[in-house]
Amino acid sequence: MEIEINSKFYKGKSDHFHKYCVKKWGADMAKRIEMRLQQASAADDLSVLLPFNAPGRWHWLKEDREGQFSADLVHPQRLLFEPHGGHHQYQSENGAINDDQIRKIVLIDVDDTHN
Repeated sequence: MEIEINSKFYKGKSDHFHKYCVKKWGADMAKRIEMRLQQASAADDLSVLLPFNAPGRWHWLKEDREGQFSADLVHPQRLLFEPHGGHHQYQSENGAINDDQIRKIVLIDVDDTHN
């Protein structure tokens, strides 16, 4: 999958992103972020990451974060994404999201989604 980083989240050069993560969250968190980004890059589409037993516990979020999905980092932090162009364009007539059609995602934040 292709990964884009939202400019509201990070404005620097892509080759400096790891250094930014180490400075902002520490080495352990930066390593976990890098691991999740590698997992996403290696996947053909989002459906590969979403099975419950997949590493990272990737899953869709609900309520005020509808249309976003997350992956575990260092508890309680999560890496937050959304499909490029928004989730509505991937919805079927019954409202389900066609995960296998999502091949580009946008990194939008690191946050504790349980607050």
